[in-house]
Amino acid sequence: MIQPFTEKAPGVAPTAVALSNDGASLYVACGGINAVVVMATTRGGAIDGMIPTAWYPNALSLSPDGRQLAIASLLGAGSGWRQEPSRRHALEHRGAVHVVDLPDKAQLASYTTAVAENNRMQIGPAKQPLRPNPRAEPTAIPERSGEPSPIEHVVYIIKENRTYDQVFGDLPAGNGDPSLVMFGEDVTPNHRRLARQFTLIDNFYATGGNSADGHQWLTQANEVGYALWPGYTGRSYPYDGSDPLAHSKAGFIWDAALARKKSVRVYGEYAGTNEDIPAENRALYLERWKRGEDFSQEFKTVAPLANLNKILAPQFPTYTTSVPDVVRAQIFLKDVKQWVAQGSMPNLVIVQLPADHTFGTWAGKSTPKAMVADNDLALGQIVEGLTKTPFWKSMAIFVVEDDAQDGVDHVDGHRTVALAVSPYTRRGHVDSTFYSHQSMTKTIGLILGLPALSLFELIAHDMRASFQNTPDYAGYEAVVPKHPLEERNPDEKALTGEARRGAVASRRMRWNRPDDVPSDRLNRILWGATRGWNTPYPGTRRAVFAPLSLDIEDDER
Repeated sequence: MIQPFTEKAPGVAPTAVALSNDGASLYVACGGINAVVVMATTRGGAIDGMIPTAWYPNALSLSPDGRQLAIASLLGAGSGWRQEPSRRHALEHRGAVHVVDLPDKAQLASYTTAVAENNRMQIGPAKQPLRPNPRAEPTAIPERSGEPSPIEHVVYIIKENRTYDQVFGDLPAGNGDPSLVMFGEDVTPNHRRLARQFTLIDNFYATGGNSADGHQWLTQANEVGYALWPGYTGRSYPYDGSDPLAHSKAGFIWDAALARKKSVRVYGEYAGTNEDIPAENRALYLERWKRGEDFSQEFKTVAPLANLNKILAPQFPTYTTSVPDVVRAQIFLKDVKQWVAQGSMPNLVIVQLPADHTFGTWAGKSTPKAMVADNDLALGQIVEGLTKTPFWKSMAIFVVEDDAQDGVDHVDGHRTVALAVSPYTRRGHVDSTFYSHQSMTKTIGLILGLPALSLFELIAHDMRASFQNTPDYAGYEAVVPKHPLEERNPDEKALTGEARRGAVASRRMRWNRPDDVPSDRLNRILWGATRGWNTPYPGTRRAVFAPLSLDIEDDER
């Protein structure tokens, strides 16, 4: 295993090799650290240095005279704009090829320093991780893993596909653009109330571009080389644990928790899909939910990962937008009542709430606003229920989207909705620290005393700026969205122009797997449905992730 830094963690991701003409040096492209590692074959593979590259090097070739190295990078300079600079997209990349003169010893040393700086890591012999300070006082977010925290229970809620501006763009305290709000106060009152009462996090980014990589980052703080090669045209769409080639060597966050003797319960996340539930059932479930029916015996979930089934809630549905999130909330809160009765709650609870993915404008199905309102109410009910338990005094709830679906946002199409809710969360605060998915998994790990899952988590900012050490035990009261959860899209025959074309396109999309739809087309449909079909679509910015791209339409991929 190649580990060029003093701290060891998965994520280096070797992708390609080339051997020097004399056989003395092996050049290894490492996608995870954006570098070519130079290894000495005559000294047992010792690392002589590293050469910096563009994003995710994945192919190498030496010139015939052995003096130059061609380095191809899969993601190159990143994703970028379409048609004009203000229309930016997460899922479009222009690869790059650089031809580099092989460096002498002094130049290689300089290159190596650059790689270390780029990765915020140190070069040198392996060092043991810093041990917990035995005299450390309990703090909400400990300085080192293993030091005490007053937080004993973490609830990690994973949702689907919204950007910051789509939900929070008009909140005056944060960095938003009111003109881009698609799901405002009438649709997402609980998201917005939680952000106001606790901390508004306005600089949080989804690391992945769609669910196939978003769920890897959320559960592993990593994405292995297979998921990136060759551009999602491999043998699977690995969002659900069904393909072992997508699993990181370090395992999943629940593996780390179990290894540290923490109790874990998983509700739906990384557990496959309920593809056999027809979309028509959603309206029927909503009617039954309104009548107060019990759904705790309705579903039987078995995860593709055998070990996950040991900690999985089998009565909780896995991914499907055919089941309303308020049904999921009802099932989950029944377990919460049992925990209260037993006087014991798991240390780590992971809950999937995917309804904000929507059905687009598929005729006769729930409208986008109705589905996002359903997601919002379910979140509010879950948070309220948890804050009314005895466990609230030692609890933190983290909420995040698996990706932003390349949606509309004035800062970047990866910027997304994230919440931290706890007695130890700062109240009425705005946190503009740069965060990503790895920041959230790192923060959970510090609270529960877990090791770093990856190199990416190791160097990420933790979320301590959203927390304080003096608790405020005031709970949360959920509010019912004004927008009706029962609202359905009109029949295609009643539509004309773009609205009709959007309904036809939505009907043809595959909804039984997350993000297995043409993202740009869906984003335009959601914009038309929520802002009006005559309102120009603003496109998506790539200010953080992407200066450059090759533009192709979704149906040309």
